Amino acid sequence: FNTKLLPYLQALVDADDNTLEIILKGYLNLIFGYLASHYKNVAISPKSKNVSIIVEILDFINLHCNEPLTLDILSSRFGYNKSYFSRLFNKTVGISLNDYLNIARLNRFEELLQSNTSDSLTDIIYKAGFQSPSTFYRVKAIRKRQRSLR
Repeated sequence: FNTKLLPYLQALVDADDNTLEIILKGYLNLIFGYLASHYKNVAISPKSKNVSIIVEILDFINLHCNEPLTLDILSSRFGYNKSYFSRLFNKTVGISLNDYLNIARLNRFEELLQSNTSDSLTDIIYKAGFQSPSTFYRVKAIRKRQRSLR
């Protein structure tokens, strides 16, 4: 399987600034096509109660990630027991609630950084929902390390 992907991955690595964007997208489409055909498809019914509640939870988190959100707050907000809520979230989303909150806050930070030129970096960190700059830098370092391992 990996030998099929190798020439396309090598072409992406060897691409320079003169390589047309459409060619790069073509290589990426081939790679994703091979990956999609290689792994098992799992059908999820959009009418499933778990899927619809998780979508609602994710939307809520994305809108309110700059507020203090915890497992206690979210589980009671959506009317679930803490342990059930945590298991449901982890199983359906594939990452822990805290990891997702941190990702949402990093995304909010990036949005605020783009649109807000007058605030200091520290102010933007707090506005994104982080409790402290040290928490922000720790989360950012962890995400960077996770991306480099992929």
